[in-house]
Amino acid sequence: MDKIIADYVDKFSSFSDSISETIGSVNEYWIPDESPLIMLFSQIGKSLVAIFSELDCVKKELLFKYIEDGMASDNDELATAIATGLVEAI
Repeated sequence: MDKIIADYVDKFSSFSDSISETIGSVNEYWIPDESPLIMLFSQIGKSLVAIFSELDCVKKELLFKYIEDGMASDNDELATAIATGLVEAI
């Protein structure tokens, strides 16, 4: 996982403890290998759906902006993982 993607995932984990726990459990499951990005983002999307009603309007807006920024990223691997993993899971 390159630095851009790692930083993006780290920032995602700051949105909620549930998302952070999901990221940790997916990464732990794939040890010693790196978790496939599409699988990781799919699980993040499922976690997001589970906690969505708990988020306030400001956090929801920030979250969707963050997803949009990731999809518009110059990093094709990140943009693809978000579009085919996270967005499809939502």
